[in-house]
Order: sequence, then structure tokens, then C-alpha cells
Amino acid sequence: MPLDYFRSNSSFFAHNVYGSNNNIGNITLSGNLLAENESLRKEIASIKKTIEALEETIKTKDEMIALLKSSLPSK
Repeated sequence: MPLDYFRSNSSFFAHNVYGSNNNIGNITLSGNLLAENESLRKEIASIKKTIEALEETIKTKDEMIALLKSSLPSK
């Protein structure tokens, strides 16, 4: 079973049908869980964009530091 099945107030439902020594699961996800998953996907995408922007900022700052160090007079 997915982890959501074990959470309290879970919107995950499972209906099992038994017959001829077979166990067939009929699984239904509620709209709330699907909406939550979509929201989390969007949040992850946003965080990835933020990380990319921060990495670019660090790269630019490193380049600026190298440029400033190279322009200092030698001792």
C-alpha cells in the first residue's frame, strides 16, 4: 500500500475483491490528494528555479571576486 494509505485523515481508499484465491485491488485517489500532489510538483519546480538562480548568482560573485583579486597590485 502507498504511504498515504497509513496517514490519518487520508483520502486514499482501497476496495478489495476476493475470489478464486485471487486478491484484486481497486484503488481510488480522491481529488484532494491529486491536487496536493500537483501543488507539490509546482513547489518543487519553483524551488529548482530558485536554486538555479542562486547558483548563477554565486557564479557571478565568484567571477567578480577573481576579477577584483587580479586587479590588485602585486606585492
